[in-house]
Amino acid sequence: MTIVSHKHEFIFLKSRKTAGTSVEGWLIPQLGQMDFVATSRQNWGANLPVLGTPHATTRFPILERPAKKLLRFFRPVLRLGEHASALDVRRHVGERVWKQYFKFSIERQPWDRLISLWSWRQHRLGREISFDQFLDKLENGEDDPLVEFWSNLPIYADAGGAVVADQVLDYGRLKSELGEVAQFLGLPISVDDLPRHKTGHRTASDTVTGLSKAQIQRVSRLCRAEIKLFGWDEPKSQQ
Repeated sequence: MTIVSHKHEFIFLKSRKTAGTSVEGWLIPQLGQMDFVATSRQNWGANLPVLGTPHATTRFPILERPAKKLLRFFRPVLRLGEHASALDVRRHVGERVWKQYFKFSIERQPWDRLISLWSWRQHRLGREISFDQFLDKLENGEDDPLVEFWSNLPIYADAGGAVVADQVLDYGRLKSELGEVAQFLGLPISVDDLPRHKTGHRTASDTVTGLSKAQIQRVSRLCRAEIKLFGWDEPKSQQ
Protein backbone atom coordinates (compact mmCIF):
# COMPACT_ATOMS: atom_id res chain seq x y z
CA MET A 1 0.00 0.00 0.00
CA THR A 2 1.39 3.33 -0.80
CA ILE A 3 -1.32 5.96 -1.27
CA VAL A 4 -4.84 6.48 0.05
CA SER A 5 -6.22 9.65 -1.51
CA HIS A 6 -9.43 10.89 0.06
CA LYS A 7 -9.24 13.96 -2.17
CA HIS A 8 -9.47 11.90 -5.38
CA GLU A 9 -10.92 8.68 -3.91
CA PHE A 10 -8.26 6.23 -5.05
CA ILE A 11 -5.91 3.72 -3.44
CA PHE A 12 -2.59 2.91 -5.10
CA LEU A 13 -1.36 -0.54 -4.02
CA LYS A 14 2.39 -0.45 -4.52
CA SER A 15 3.93 -3.63 -5.91
CA ARG A 16 7.68 -4.29 -6.14
CA LYS A 17 9.89 -3.66 -9.19
CA THR A 18 7.05 -2.21 -11.26
CA ALA A 19 8.00 1.50 -11.30
CA GLY A 20 5.91 2.03 -8.16
CA THR A 21 8.24 4.66 -6.69
CA SER A 22 8.11 6.61 -9.95
CA VAL A 23 4.31 6.43 -9.99
CA GLU A 24 4.25 7.69 -6.39
CA GLY A 25 6.39 10.67 -7.36
CA TRP A 26 3.99 11.36 -10.21
CA LEU A 27 0.91 11.18 -7.97
CA ILE A 28 2.16 12.94 -4.82
CA PRO A 29 1.72 16.54 -6.10
CA GLN A 30 -1.99 15.78 -6.60
CA LEU A 31 -2.60 14.73 -2.99
CA GLY A 32 -4.48 16.67 -0.35
CA GLN A 33 -3.19 17.34 3.17
CA MET A 34 -5.24 14.55 4.74
CA ASP A 35 -4.22 11.98 2.11
CA PHE A 36 -1.85 9.19 3.15
CA VAL A 37 1.35 8.14 1.41
CA ALA A 38 4.09 5.69 2.37
CA THR A 39 6.85 6.11 -0.16
CA SER A 40 10.57 5.58 -0.82
CA ARG A 41 13.20 8.14 0.12
CA GLN A 42 13.43 9.22 -3.55
CA ASN A 43 10.10 11.00 -3.03
CA TRP A 44 10.75 12.64 0.33
CA GLY A 45 10.26 16.35 -0.15
CA ALA A 46 8.08 19.42 -0.14
CA ASN A 47 5.08 17.86 -1.91
CA LEU A 48 4.35 15.31 0.83
CA PRO A 49 1.15 15.96 2.81
CA VAL A 50 1.75 17.24 6.34
CA LEU A 51 0.72 14.64 8.96
CA GLY A 52 -0.51 12.38 6.15
CA THR A 53 2.51 10.10 6.08
CA PRO A 54 4.02 7.47 8.40
CA HIS A 55 7.20 8.29 10.30
CA ALA A 56 9.71 7.53 7.58
CA THR A 57 8.28 9.95 5.03
CA THR A 58 7.98 13.19 6.92
CA ARG A 59 8.38 16.84 5.87
CA PHE A 60 8.97 18.31 9.32
CA PRO A 61 10.31 15.46 11.52
CA ILE A 62 10.85 17.44 14.73
CA LEU A 63 7.23 18.60 14.76
CA GLU A 64 5.49 15.73 12.98
CA ARG A 65 6.96 12.60 14.53
CA PRO A 66 5.75 13.22 18.12
CA ALA A 67 2.28 14.00 16.80
CA LYS A 68 2.25 10.87 14.66
CA LYS A 69 3.06 8.66 17.61
CA LEU A 70 -0.29 9.71 19.00
CA LEU A 71 -2.11 9.77 15.67
CA ARG A 72 -1.18 6.15 14.94
CA PHE A 73 -3.59 5.08 17.70
CA PHE A 74 -6.46 7.11 16.28
CA ARG A 75 -5.70 7.01 12.54
CA PRO A 76 -5.03 3.33 11.71
CA VAL A 77 -3.96 4.04 8.12
CA LEU A 78 -0.71 5.51 9.50
CA ARG A 79 0.30 2.00 10.57
CA LEU A 80 0.57 0.85 6.97
CA GLY A 81 3.93 0.52 5.27
CA GLU A 82 5.22 1.07 1.77
CA HIS A 83 4.25 -2.35 0.40
CA ALA A 84 1.37 -3.36 2.66
CA SER A 85 -0.85 -6.16 1.40
CA ALA A 86 -4.29 -5.51 -0.01
CA LEU A 87 -5.87 -7.27 2.97
CA ASP A 88 -4.00 -5.03 5.43
CA VAL A 89 -5.05 -1.94 3.52
CA ARG A 90 -8.67 -3.06 3.47
CA ARG A 91 -8.63 -3.72 7.20
CA HIS A 92 -7.11 -0.32 8.02
CA VAL A 93 -9.14 1.91 5.71
CA GLY A 94 -12.43 0.16 6.41
CA GLU A 95 -15.08 -1.34 4.15
CA ARG A 96 -16.70 1.93 3.08
CA VAL A 97 -13.46 3.44 1.75
CA TRP A 98 -12.30 0.13 0.28
CA LYS A 99 -15.52 -0.37 -1.70
CA GLN A 100 -15.94 3.26 -2.74
CA TYR A 101 -12.38 4.14 -3.82
CA PHE A 102 -10.74 3.08 -7.08
CA LYS A 103 -7.96 0.61 -6.26
CA PHE A 104 -5.12 -0.03 -8.67
CA SER A 105 -1.71 -1.67 -8.76
CA ILE A 106 0.92 -2.69 -11.34
CA GLU A 107 2.32 -6.07 -12.32
CA ARG A 108 5.22 -7.04 -14.54
CA GLN A 109 5.86 -10.27 -16.41
CA PRO A 110 7.77 -12.44 -13.91
CA TRP A 111 10.89 -13.31 -15.88
CA ASP A 112 11.84 -9.64 -16.21
CA ARG A 113 10.56 -8.70 -12.73
CA LEU A 114 12.66 -11.32 -10.93
CA ILE A 115 15.78 -10.25 -12.81
CA SER A 116 15.06 -6.68 -11.71
CA LEU A 117 14.45 -7.76 -8.10
CA TRP A 118 17.64 -9.84 -8.04
CA SER A 119 19.68 -6.93 -9.41
CA TRP A 120 18.12 -4.36 -7.04
CA ARG A 121 18.48 -6.49 -3.91
CA GLN A 122 22.18 -7.11 -4.63
CA HIS A 123 22.70 -3.37 -5.00
CA ARG A 124 20.69 -2.44 -1.88
CA LEU A 125 22.20 -5.11 0.38
CA GLY A 126 25.74 -4.98 -1.01
CA ARG A 127 25.75 -8.70 -1.74
CA GLU A 128 26.49 -10.63 -4.90
CA ILE A 129 24.96 -13.95 -5.94
CA SER A 130 24.15 -15.54 -9.28
CA PHE A 131 20.61 -15.57 -10.63
CA ASP A 132 20.53 -19.34 -10.20
CA GLN A 133 21.46 -18.97 -6.53
CA PHE A 134 18.71 -16.36 -6.20
CA LEU A 135 16.20 -18.83 -7.67
CA ASP A 136 17.51 -21.54 -5.32
CA LYS A 137 16.66 -19.32 -2.37
CA LEU A 138 13.16 -18.67 -3.72
CA GLU A 139 12.50 -22.36 -4.35
CA ASN A 140 13.78 -23.33 -0.91
CA GLY A 141 11.75 -20.65 0.84
CA GLU A 142 14.85 -19.28 2.56
CA ASP A 143 14.56 -16.56 5.19
CA ASP A 144 16.94 -14.13 3.53
CA PRO A 145 16.48 -10.38 2.86
CA LEU A 146 17.60 -11.05 -0.72
CA VAL A 147 14.34 -12.87 -1.44
CA GLU A 148 11.83 -11.65 1.15
CA PHE A 149 8.45 -10.49 -0.14
CA TRP A 150 9.42 -11.54 -3.66
CA SER A 151 5.87 -12.12 -4.89
CA ASN A 152 3.55 -9.22 -5.70
CA LEU A 153 0.37 -11.31 -5.40
CA PRO A 154 -0.46 -10.22 -1.81
CA ILE A 155 -0.32 -6.58 -2.91
CA TYR A 156 -3.35 -6.85 -5.19
CA ALA A 157 -4.92 -10.28 -4.45
CA ASP A 158 -6.54 -12.02 -1.50
CA ALA A 159 -5.24 -15.11 0.32
CA GLY A 160 -6.85 -17.34 -2.30
CA GLY A 161 -5.11 -15.55 -5.18
CA ALA A 162 -8.18 -13.70 -6.45
CA VAL A 163 -7.51 -10.13 -7.60
CA VAL A 164 -9.16 -7.58 -5.29
CA ALA A 165 -7.82 -4.43 -6.96
CA ASP A 166 -10.15 -2.78 -9.45
CA GLN A 167 -7.35 -2.72 -12.02
CA VAL A 168 -3.84 -4.16 -12.24
CA LEU A 169 -1.88 -2.20 -14.81
CA ASP A 170 0.50 -3.96 -17.18
CA TYR A 171 4.07 -2.69 -16.67
CA GLY A 172 4.69 -3.26 -20.38
CA ARG A 173 1.96 -0.74 -21.21
CA LEU A 174 2.42 1.42 -18.14
CA LYS A 175 2.33 4.90 -19.64
CA SER A 176 -0.78 4.35 -21.75
CA GLU A 177 -2.66 2.64 -18.92
CA LEU A 178 -1.58 5.26 -16.35
CA GLY A 179 -2.88 7.92 -18.71
CA GLU A 180 -6.26 6.18 -18.74
CA VAL A 181 -6.28 6.01 -14.92
CA ALA A 182 -5.44 9.71 -14.65
CA GLN A 183 -8.27 10.54 -17.03
CA PHE A 184 -10.71 8.30 -15.13
CA LEU A 185 -9.79 9.95 -11.81
CA GLY A 186 -9.78 13.45 -13.27
CA LEU A 187 -6.13 14.08 -12.40
CA PRO A 188 -4.57 17.00 -14.33
CA ILE A 189 -1.23 15.26 -14.97
CA SER A 190 0.57 13.87 -18.00
CA VAL A 191 2.43 10.58 -18.22
CA ASP A 192 5.17 12.52 -20.00
CA ASP A 193 6.07 13.86 -16.53
CA LEU A 194 6.47 10.41 -14.98
CA PRO A 195 9.83 10.43 -13.11
CA ARG A 196 12.36 7.58 -13.30
CA HIS A 197 13.44 6.31 -9.89
CA LYS A 198 15.55 3.30 -8.89
CA THR A 199 16.91 2.74 -12.37
CA GLY A 200 20.41 2.04 -13.65
CA HIS A 201 21.30 -0.91 -11.39
CA ARG A 202 20.99 -3.64 -14.02
CA THR A 203 23.77 -4.46 -16.44
CA ALA A 204 23.06 -4.68 -20.16
CA SER A 205 23.33 -8.47 -20.00
CA ASP A 206 20.71 -8.84 -17.24
CA THR A 207 17.74 -9.31 -19.57
CA VAL A 208 15.13 -11.95 -20.29
CA THR A 209 16.89 -12.80 -23.54
CA GLY A 210 19.93 -13.81 -21.50
CA LEU A 211 18.04 -16.44 -19.49
CA SER A 212 18.59 -20.11 -20.18
CA LYS A 213 15.66 -22.43 -20.92
CA ALA A 214 16.07 -23.98 -17.46
CA GLN A 215 15.98 -20.55 -15.76
CA ILE A 216 12.88 -19.55 -17.70
CA GLN A 217 11.13 -22.74 -16.63
CA ARG A 218 12.14 -22.25 -12.99
CA VAL A 219 10.61 -18.77 -12.98
CA SER A 220 7.49 -20.17 -14.67
CA ARG A 221 7.04 -22.68 -11.86
CA LEU A 222 7.61 -20.08 -9.14
CA CYS A 223 5.17 -17.61 -10.69
CA ARG A 224 2.56 -19.96 -12.12
CA ALA A 225 -0.27 -18.13 -10.34
CA GLU A 226 0.57 -14.72 -11.84
CA ILE A 227 1.16 -16.24 -15.27
CA LYS A 228 -2.28 -17.83 -15.16
CA LEU A 229 -3.94 -14.63 -13.95
CA PHE A 230 -2.49 -12.40 -16.67
CA GLY A 231 -1.97 -14.90 -19.49
CA TRP A 232 1.71 -14.23 -20.08
CA ASP A 233 3.52 -16.38 -22.63
CA GLU A 234 6.79 -17.98 -21.59
CA PRO A 235 9.68 -16.25 -23.41
CA LYS A 236 11.96 -18.14 -25.75
CA SER A 237 15.52 -18.73 -24.62
CA GLN A 238 18.21 -17.23 -26.83
CA GLN A 239 20.86 -19.56 -25.39
